[in-house]
Amino acid sequence: MKLMPKTEIISRTQQKKEVRKLQRLGEEMVGLAAERLRKIDMPADLLDAVLQAKTMKKHGARRRQILHIGSLLRSVDVEPILQEFKRMADGDHLSAVRAGQLRDRAERLAAMDEDTLAIVVSEYPHADIQRIRNLVRNANKEALQETPQHAKAFQKLLDYLKELSVSKTPPAGMD
Repeated sequence: MKLMPKTEIISRTQQKKEVRKLQRLGEEMVGLAAERLRKIDMPADLLDAVLQAKTMKKHGARRRQILHIGSLLRSVDVEPILQEFKRMADGDHLSAVRAGQLRDRAERLAAMDEDTLAIVVSEYPHADIQRIRNLVRNANKEALQETPQHAKAFQKLLDYLKELSVSKTPPAGMD
């Protein structure tokens, strides 16, 4: 007497949940920019379907296209796609953290904090110190005037700090 190998029986409810998860993944893929989509390793027909869904404006057609994307995802290993999504989300989070740190640094500079100026100069030796001092002075002057445009000089200071951080690998203090 031979024993039959045990196969895992998946209920219909579980199958439907998995299909809905794949459709939500398809919707997230449609929400991504085309350049980010091309960075994800996926079959060409899936990429074409996602790009085509991005161009659809009618709700019904778009919904059907997302259902089609979900069916294509069923035949593909979605683990690499999910890993890429996680990596992108981590990168977006890291960018947001860095932007917050730069904004905080710009606020301290605008408050005429000499220690922060010394840190910026040490981290970015190629920085134009005179330009930084000028931007700080203007941001401080406009903040004291409390004019509606006081953010203009601060924004210029923040933009210069961003420019410095892009032109060099991230400094150790920013991690």
